[in-house]
Amino acid sequence: MIRDALAAVRRNTGRVIAYETFSPSAIPKRSYSSAGGHGGVFYIESPAMRQLQKKTRRGDYEHLVIHSSIIRPAANAYINEYVRRLRGEPYEPLHPVLGRVLSETYGIMVYQEDVTKVAMEMAGSPRKRGRPA
Repeated sequence: MIRDALAAVRRNTGRVIAYETFSPSAIPKRSYSSAGGHGGVFYIESPAMRQLQKKTRRGDYEHLVIHSSIIRPAANAYINEYVRRLRGEPYEPLHPVLGRVLSETYGIMVYQEDVTKVAMEMAGSPRKRGRPA
């Protein structure tokens, strides 16, 4: 796949990128995907995803995962709140546990397992009390 992509770059732009020297990790984190320019990339090519990438101006892997998970029906209010918090707008978590457990997503439950993590923390996980799980 990578060789095919490099051949397509050469055909379409004239730019030659040697497969032997190609290093995806050398691509700047805030590059192509942070501008919403990832049409044709499965799972992150939807108009909603491209718009979110443009709003956040983040293109690193961690944010791509958050963004692809937060794009859900009826989630617009949470997406807008996430974008505001990501850009630095201060917020006060409803409970300290939410701020701690959901720090990566700025206090917004994004992943299904966030519900479980918060519930366990709020209930006082057995491991936290020194008992085996």
